[in-house]
Amino acid sequence: MNRNTSFLFLVLILLTANLNAQICYKDKAVVVIHNNELPLSEKKALVILPGLDENRNSRKHMQAFFDTTEYDLFIPDYIDHNSFENSIANFRFFAHEHQFEEYGELYFISYILGTWVLNRYLEEAKPGNVAAMVYDRSPLQERAALVATENIPFLARVFVGRVVEQLSERPYLTYSDTSVAKGIMIESRATNLIRFFRKKTLAIGPINWQEPDLQQDHLDLMYVPLNHDQMYDHYELIGADILYFFKHHSFTSDARRTWYEWDPFTGK
Repeated sequence: MNRNTSFLFLVLILLTANLNAQICYKDKAVVVIHNNELPLSEKKALVILPGLDENRNSRKHMQAFFDTTEYDLFIPDYIDHNSFENSIANFRFFAHEHQFEEYGELYFISYILGTWVLNRYLEEAKPGNVAAMVYDRSPLQERAALVATENIPFLARVFVGRVVEQLSERPYLTYSDTSVAKGIMIESRATNLIRFFRKKTLAIGPINWQEPDLQQDHLDLMYVPLNHDQMYDHYELIGADILYFFKHHSFTSDARRTWYEWDPFTGK
């Protein structure tokens, strides 16, 4: 692949991701409320914080899977593509607007940017009703912000916004409340962007896939055979484990708790 072709391919990757993320769901938070007659103190709420790679069908998949569960469902449109701090403020406002603090129990699912925002919010607000949460983590994709900022800063700003650079400058903030049940799903494949910058990504440092350094206490951990983009659309593969974790504070007995022993760039 020559330089011009590589550049066009990279632009296509970024453009596709940007269009998917912004056109279909701008200002379209998902809010599903069950049984308005019950007081919030007797109800459970599930809050999902997508990240920058959410695609045009993500919220449809999420809503379809969780629509018939016992949880009131919230998927906020909180990301300010030019400000990490504003993204936190947006989520804080959303949480207040929908009275999260009044629910009997709160449950969370968060993707990479969503996790950075969520942990900051939780550490500051310290709500006492968080029951359980499942993090989507990726030793590879969590390097994407730094890789993009260092190698294609102009394209990253144009297609995704300055929040990418700001995210790359922020280390992981541990959510320190050990009374909350935390589960972690680890992505085991690379996205197109990370595959394109394979050498740059791996140059950041080695990855111990058997015991990844996640800087987060957790009760259970499972590996999923998906990349970051796919994690939004395949709740038929991950949803049952998430719901099981919420109830039992562990993933199912069928969950894979050991690394796949393959090349995450090829899946072989």
